[in-house]
Amino acid sequence: MAFAAAALLWLVVEELLVEAHETPERPWMAVMFFAGFLILYGLGVME
Repeated sequence: MAFAAAALLWLVVEELLVEAHETPERPWMAVMFFAGFLILYGLGVME
């Protein structure tokens, strides 16, 4: 289940967002997106 969620998030970040491809490819942008997602998920689990 987690793999499917991560795969869909990767698809949204890399393929569906046009703004992501207007600038040169920067892998840290995707990494920071996933880091933010994990932080928010962790905060939600703690509550």
